[in-house]
Amino acid sequence: MSEPPVQTQANPDVEEVIFSHPSANIRGIVIASVEYRKKNIRIGHCTLFTDRAPQITITAPKSLDRNELGKVTRTLEALAVAIDRLDSTRTA
Repeated sequence: MSEPPVQTQANPDVEEVIFSHPSANIRGIVIASVEYRKKNIRIGHCTLFTDRAPQITITAPKSLDRNELGKVTRTLEALAVAIDRLDSTRTA
C-alpha cells in the first residue's frame, strides 16, 4: 500500500504536495490560487521532478483592478518561494 502525499501549508494560497514515493520522475506539485470575482481560480502550477528543473505554468486573469493585481503578485511571489524551497532538496 502506498503512503499518502505529504501536504504542507506555508501560505494558504499556495498548496504544496510532496509524494512520499515519487511517481516516475515526479516528486510533487505546487499550486497557487487566488479569489477572483468571488471564485477561487488557479493562477500557477508547478511540477517538481526528481531529475530536472521544475516545470512552471502561470495563468493570470487578463483584467485586474489594483487590489486584485496586488493579490496575484503576492501569491505568485509565494509560489516562487515555495518552489525554491522545495526544489533546493533536488539540487543540494
